[in-house]
Amino acid sequence: MTDKKLTIEEMRDRIRTKTVGAVKDFKGEIIDYEGEKIEFREPSERQRSAIHDRAVKKGEVDTAEFAVWALICCTYVPETNVSVFTEADHDCLIEMPASQLDELKKVAVKYINVDREKLTKNLASTTEDTTPSNSPTN
Repeated sequence: MTDKKLTIEEMRDRIRTKTVGAVKDFKGEIIDYEGEKIEFREPSERQRSAIHDRAVKKGEVDTAEFAVWALICCTYVPETNVSVFTEADHDCLIEMPASQLDELKKVAVKYINVDREKLTKNLASTTEDTTPSNSPTN
């Protein structure tokens, strides 16, 4: 192994190759939801920023908005670039029973790379607050 000293330009080129020149490899997973396959994929930096901007109100994250925008931006027909939900679905999704979206929200949110512990705690408390006490648990 040689200890060749790299020039600044060579170091720059190596860094660029590993960032802007790298293959865009979005992490994700496919789950079964009521007999249908749905793919969740991490958002691009632009999408993540848009999710955040739409969910923050008066300096606080509205966890319901965050979860719905995560669903809209991060769910796909498996192995395609076809989104399952669009912005037009927002009002319908935000008014759905929380229990119907819990599984989807948890998977979508985990690919956003935010302070997961705090957000998960907030999502869990939202779920606990909105689930009727006589509902069956999973």
